[in-house]
Amino acid sequence: MWAPAGALAAEMRTENDLRATFPPREASGFSCPAGCGAEMAEVVYSKTDDTLLLDQCPTCHGIYLDAGELQAVGALNRRLRELFGDGTFTGPPKKGVSGWLRKIFRG
Repeated sequence: MWAPAGALAAEMRTENDLRATFPPREASGFSCPAGCGAEMAEVVYSKTDDTLLLDQCPTCHGIYLDAGELQAVGALNRRLRELFGDGTFTGPPKKGVSGWLRKIFRG
């Protein structure tokens, strides 16, 4: 599935198409399906799951999602919203979540 720049963010109700800001891992080996001719790059969707890799065009910034990736992105966003309220790490967590997280990470 092809998602033009901004479309994945709109679908997932997030601020950006990608939740991670890591540089691309490697070239994906195929050209942008939008016709700009750039070689797609493999990018990490979220810092919370570095195994969820999507293909993004470095020129038009559209994202190509392989089979099952849209569902994986949706599931990850639902989980983040359960844990953090708004689905991001920038805002305060839901009431009670911060204490629960402290217990988990302190062991």
